[in-house]
Amino acid sequence: MTKTRKADMVGECPSPRGFDHTKKSRSKTLLKQKEDESEWEETRCPICWEHPHNAVLLRCSSHKKGCRPYMCNTSDHHSNCLNNFHRTFSKKVEIGDRPSGKKVTHVKCPMCRGKINGWKVVQPARCFMDSKPRSCPCEGCDFRGNYSQLRLHARSEHPFARPAEANPQLVREWARRVSERDLQDALNVLESESESELSYGDFVVL
Repeated sequence: MTKTRKADMVGECPSPRGFDHTKKSRSKTLLKQKEDESEWEETRCPICWEHPHNAVLLRCSSHKKGCRPYMCNTSDHHSNCLNNFHRTFSKKVEIGDRPSGKKVTHVKCPMCRGKINGWKVVQPARCFMDSKPRSCPCEGCDFRGNYSQLRLHARSEHPFARPAEANPQLVREWARRVSERDLQDALNVLESESESELSYGDFVVL
């Protein structure tokens, strides 16, 4: 009686049924990762116009439609964009002739200008963008590095500097551009409605 070697039996066994499925899933994961990294590579903070460091993703009313605004959530040793952005749109509520201590925030998304309902951390995106170099925010300093390097640099070279406090006009400039875009959008809507009425009138006349 001829004995079948164990090695031969292993070689003749078909591939596991789940192998192809696992391979396809891995390919899809790698493709999704490349697509995400390509998107993050192009992402800029709408306040400082740099790669967002310690980034957070603002959750706006168009989030489910694909709107993805990332913003720096660094301290006042750096750009401090998120806090400045929030403070700019926080206003005291007035009761009669006296302002109360309560503040309300009316914040529009920097991309779609929809309502912002909070923010969250997307860890892969944060890690990717933290690795991107950017310039030291202190005026006259030529240092450039990723987020970890900039933090060490700020502590050793500019321990008492507060560049975000010294340069709040970045947020005001962004708010001004938003107001201008809102006005232009309103004018475009009025112009479009006027053209539609004119076309409709011409159609009726014909």
